[in-house]
Amino acid sequence: MQKLIDRTVGRVVRSLRYRYRKRRYRSLDFATVTERLGYVPRVVLEIGANNGNDSLRMLAAFPGADLHCFEPDPRPAAQLEERLQGTTARVYRSAVGATDGPLTFHQSSGTPPTPTAGVAENWHLSGSIRAPKNHLNEYPWCRFDDELTVDCVRLDTWARQHDVEHVDFIWADVQGAEQDLIEGGRELLSRTHLLYTEYSNKELYEGQATLRQLKAMLPGWRVVERFTEDVLFENVALRRTATPRR
Repeated sequence: MQKLIDRTVGRVVRSLRYRYRKRRYRSLDFATVTERLGYVPRVVLEIGANNGNDSLRMLAAFPGADLHCFEPDPRPAAQLEERLQGTTARVYRSAVGATDGPLTFHQSSGTPPTPTAGVAENWHLSGSIRAPKNHLNEYPWCRFDDELTVDCVRLDTWARQHDVEHVDFIWADVQGAEQDLIEGGRELLSRTHLLYTEYSNKELYEGQATLRQLKAMLPGWRVVERFTEDVLFENVALRRTATPRR
């Protein structure tokens, strides 16, 4: 009986902690991107675009930008494509990582304690090419029951295929695969001004890099600002040294 009580109390505490974090959550204002660059970004990558909520915000904030959206999970990807029809954005049903080719993707599901980002059930915002670890304890309502094979591309490979020589801003929401993105995109990142990415020091996913480790992987970059669960990096060598290009 005591074990049952302890488990119940634990679930309640974690649920309250989750709700508190969401109430005080703070993320990047897109005006900051334009301010740091000194111009409205022209080439923007959204890696882990999900269902397009942030994609639409970026299109509004960065008029005329070439927005490239990556999303490997077919459930939100279908919504993403539908919502971005008729816009200048391009959608790629692909994960971004350290290798090119097929990879196992761990789909998320479950019902969050409160509706978040327009998702009340069948949660699809936590899927990753890395298997969950402490995420299972931090968010016990979120399950990873299903796996599927998805296409994966290195940023450097993608850039060569699409003749992308310069990126103003990358918005990355890759759920624990931050180091994979960096390892597969070192060439393109050297020509990228700003990188905004999630991070966690709790290893929510197996082998997830901490913020300290991410900083070590990005020599020549500085932290502009830390947010609740995200960080904005700036490529020091490109700090307002280039004029906006396509």
